[in-house]
Amino acid sequence: MEDVSILAMHTAKAASMAYLYAKGRDGVLIDAGLGCHELWEEAGRRGIRIHAVLLTHSHYDHICGLPELLSRTEGLPVYVHYSERNFLRHPDLNLSTLFQVREGYDVPATPYFDGEELCFDQVGFRVIHTPGHSLGSSCFYDGERVFSGDTLFRGTIGRTDHFFGDTVQEIASIRQRLLTLPGETLLLPGHGEHTTVEMEAAHNGYLRER
Repeated sequence: MEDVSILAMHTAKAASMAYLYAKGRDGVLIDAGLGCHELWEEAGRRGIRIHAVLLTHSHYDHICGLPELLSRTEGLPVYVHYSERNFLRHPDLNLSTLFQVREGYDVPATPYFDGEELCFDQVGFRVIHTPGHSLGSSCFYDGERVFSGDTLFRGTIGRTDHFFGDTVQEIASIRQRLLTLPGETLLLPGHGEHTTVEMEAAHNGYLRER
C-alpha cells in the first residue's frame, strides 16, 4: 500500500476545502482558502516538505489564504491553469466581489496545462482540465483519487452563474473527463463530503442523460 496521507480542512470562507497531500516526506497543498497556513504548519510538525500549492481554480474562496500562507514560506510556488494565470490579481475575475470585498493578489503563478504530469519528488498528479465552473477549473488525479475542486461535488456540481461559468460545458467536462475514470476512484471536492466516481455516475441528478 502506498504511503499516502491526506489531511483536509474546512477553510473560513464559504467552507471551501483545502488539502494537505503527502507521500512519504514530500507534500503539496491543494487549494488555499483562509486558514490554509495551518496545514502548512501541520506539515512541518510531521516532517513533511511542502513543494507547492496547487490551485484547482482561482476563485476567491480557494485563494484568499495565499497572503498568510506565503508570508510564512519562502518562494513556495503556486500553480494554476494557464487560462487563469492572471486572475489572482483581478477582483472581478477571482470573484472576490461576490464576497463583498475587492481583493487581488500579486502572486507569481506557475501555469499548468491539461494532461501535464505535475511531479514533486514522490508526489505526482495528472492535470485534468474540466472547464465549466470556471475557465481553468482543473482536477488533480494520482491514479487512485481525484481532487475535483468545484467541478463535481457529492450529489451536485459547481455553480455556473458568474464570469466564464457554463453549465453545459461543465456537465460535458464531468462526463467526458471524470466519469471515465475507474468507478472506485475517490473524489475529494472543493466543498462538502468525499464521494466516488461510481457513486456520482449512478446517483448525481445533474449527470443523468437528458
